[in-house]
Amino acid sequence: MGITKAVTAIAVLALLSGPCFADSNNNSCLLKKCYAGDKGITYATKSEPYFACPTRELVDYTAFVLGLVSMNVQLGLPMPNISDKTGEPEYLDDKSGPNKTRLMLDVLRGEAKVRTFDQALAMCNKGVGKLRVTVMNSPANSIAIWVQNDKTKSAFWLPKGNLDKK
Repeated sequence: MGITKAVTAIAVLALLSGPCFADSNNNSCLLKKCYAGDKGITYATKSEPYFACPTRELVDYTAFVLGLVSMNVQLGLPMPNISDKTGEPEYLDDKSGPNKTRLMLDVLRGEAKVRTFDQALAMCNKGVGKLRVTVMNSPANSIAIWVQNDKTKSAFWLPKGNLDKK
């Protein structure tokens, strides 16, 4: 399995265990296929946020980081330290070799073209729930989906787990 497929698989697992999926219904675009032209409604609560971003890569990265933190909370694990360099949960290498989670974060951060989590968040907006949207693009190899707000006609990417098909 290539690094991109591995990153996508781990990100989906992290999101499935996290708040982005916890209370969403069975119409989630993470569970059901959502295609260009499909109508949807965004899903977000205070405890289950998402970030609306201008690029798919930024959503893949921010959702992965949120999923990692959420997975620790859901499993009752202690929180990892936050890196003073990247603002991400810190996963250190050990004598067995490089930490695979850290390597995935490095890849996602690089694909998002950011140096820190804070820089990524500055490029995105906090997601809003109950927006009526139309799907523009739903890449199979991504946890992100591109939508257009039906009211304002603005387009943005968000995690598939935060969009319910209508």
